[in-house]
Amino acid sequence: MQIKRIISLLIVVLLFTTIAPVFTFASQPSSLTWSDQSSNTTNVLNGVTYGNGTFVAVGESGTILTSSDASSWTTRTSGTAESLYGVTYGNNTFVAIGDSTIYTSANGTSWASHSSGTSGIGSITYGNGTFMISTIYGSILSSTDGISWSTVSSGNVKLPRVSYVNGQFMAVGGEGTVMSSSDGTSWSKIQLSIRAMLYGISYANDTYVVVGYNGNIITNVTTLFDGTYWERRSGLESYPNLYDIIYDEDRFVTVGDNNRILISYDGLSWDAQNGISGSFYGITHGNNTFVAVGSGGKILTGTTATPTPTPTATPTPTPTPTPTPTATPTSTPTATPTPTATPTATPTASPGPADSISLDATKYTLGIGGTHTTIVRANNDDNSVSEITSGLTFASSNSTVASVDASGLVTGLSKGTATIRASYTADGAVNTRYATVNVAATVPTYLKSTDAKAGAVYLNVYEDGVPAQNAVVKISQGAKVWPLTNTDSKGNVLAYVPAGKYNVVVYALNGTTMKNYTIKSLNVIAGQRSQPFAQQQIIAGTVGLSVNTISGGDKKITGTTVAGSTVTARDGVVTLGTAKADKSGNFSISLKKPQPGKTITLTAVDTAENEKNVDVQVPLVAAVTLTAATKSNDVGHDFVITFKDKVGLLVNTVTSVTYDGFALAKDTDYKLAAGKLTIMAGAVKAAGTHTFVVKSSAYEDATVIQVIKAGAANGQNRPIH
Repeated sequence: MQIKRIISLLIVVLLFTTIAPVFTFASQPSSLTWSDQSSNTTNVLNGVTYGNGTFVAVGESGTILTSSDASSWTTRTSGTAESLYGVTYGNNTFVAIGDSTIYTSANGTSWASHSSGTSGIGSITYGNGTFMISTIYGSILSSTDGISWSTVSSGNVKLPRVSYVNGQFMAVGGEGTVMSSSDGTSWSKIQLSIRAMLYGISYANDTYVVVGYNGNIITNVTTLFDGTYWERRSGLESYPNLYDIIYDEDRFVTVGDNNRILISYDGLSWDAQNGISGSFYGITHGNNTFVAVGSGGKILTGTTATPTPTPTATPTPTPTPTPTPTATPTSTPTATPTPTATPTATPTASPGPADSISLDATKYTLGIGGTHTTIVRANNDDNSVSEITSGLTFASSNSTVASVDASGLVTGLSKGTATIRASYTADGAVNTRYATVNVAATVPTYLKSTDAKAGAVYLNVYEDGVPAQNAVVKISQGAKVWPLTNTDSKGNVLAYVPAGKYNVVVYALNGTTMKNYTIKSLNVIAGQRSQPFAQQQIIAGTVGLSVNTISGGDKKITGTTVAGSTVTARDGVVTLGTAKADKSGNFSISLKKPQPGKTITLTAVDTAENEKNVDVQVPLVAAVTLTAATKSNDVGHDFVITFKDKVGLLVNTVTSVTYDGFALAKDTDYKLAAGKLTIMAGAVKAAGTHTFVVKSSAYEDATVIQVIKAGAANGQNRPIH
């Protein structure tokens, strides 16, 4: 596969008077196949939900449709001609909403109407035992049964959508308003800087995603920004309104106007789905199927399919030029090498399979407002490289310190340190590399050759016997780091700095099979060009990194690498811990808590800034032993299944509790506390021997055989499974 990349946006601007759009390919480890389904109506469908094995869609003129498989739909009688704007399922009840009336059903077939006591109802959700309604006039209504409703004032702002995400209710609306509440009674307001109408919100993997007017997708990665920083995703400005969003099957899916459905696996990089026709206003997921509904009675179903890269035309962002040393003579520019002399910019043959990737620089300093365009290269066993333009995603661990856009342009925003992650997806495999960016209030500048105090750092760098063209060069003196520059077409570096001793790193183009060239304490004398006596050569070599076996409950990661190397463990862009290898190369990283079920990336960086990455798949913790209840274990009483959890993660990582294959609802059918799984009275109606299974994202499945005796039921309205 031939991989091309424009080396420097600045050079392109100088060489061409117009810039054509650059086509990028969004990261897409798997895709969805979308199919049209017959709804037998042309009425607009505004909302859809799934519960108790049934899909329910609602829309104009009192339209209600139901389906068990999302393919065959049946029209139900609602008893109203009022438009219905949303529907949800909870507490064994479907609840649909009109402008001022509530409609409830136990099975989706027969419906009863109830007064809401208000008007302008916008949406409905269910969570934590409570139904919640938002209105376009700013009020919020709550109910435990879907019939009797109480009103909570939220302020004079339109709130077209309310959702239950991450253990709390969140409503979004006009002027970039986000409201949140843990109990549905007391609400707090978050005012986003993007003053757009917001229509939907979802959450997964420490990331909130809000969608709205004119393709606005706004994210908040809670582990990186302490929940206070919201960032608009770039490259979507030409998209239409987006009305709803959900997370399921390890992806976000959002729907909107003008044939638009988008998916994302991290909330940051988005891919438009092909072959979509219509406008869509609601989406749900159930029975391994996504269902979107919208204009003209449109119903689409989406199921997992084999991925196919989908080109998306996005205009090349306007670059901010990288600072050029003022001391560099115009006859021998070092900060801006001639692009036509760079062999990797336009390879004459398709490169071999990419064994790994590397970045142009892995540790550098920017001033506030300074920029650096990240270049990612595919590295091959024969030491050749090719620059990558597609399948790339970027993320910053702290976008208040340094941001990174979809093209890899890093911008310094405030003092501090941030980690920039570059991920490359090809043929289902994901390679990840990291750069550490320090943002300083000020950075030193290069001098002019005529300055009396100026001396020159002068290098002539070779790699595999040929000049190392367009390699990134970092010059530093203690904590001071000068702006990055580059070797020219002859592999030369010429930069004027104040007299003194300097450290220089020339980053290898192939960071996997080649080692950086470094010189420490280069003595720069005023009025002279300072060049090392030894040949400046980038040589073949790698950093060894071996990781010892880790169990799901471990709070330490150990292994061996090059002595003196710094080893960092990361989960995505989140740093879990670091350690320095001792004289024998041994390291031990302490973790705040075990990381079962996660893929952790370990990066070893030696003193010459060469690096090695290893992905470690942490196994799940062994299943806890569940002990069946022997007291009050009848259908009419709460009973307690006990367990011992030495690791201490089970309570917060349980994903489901089932008996005989039927799912129990948290807080309604069961409660979980340290060492105790309480099954509520009436959750199991039938006496007999039942199999309970506890599933967790951090533990292997735990199973127990529980005998339930006959007894008086407590009268709660629960279905018999």
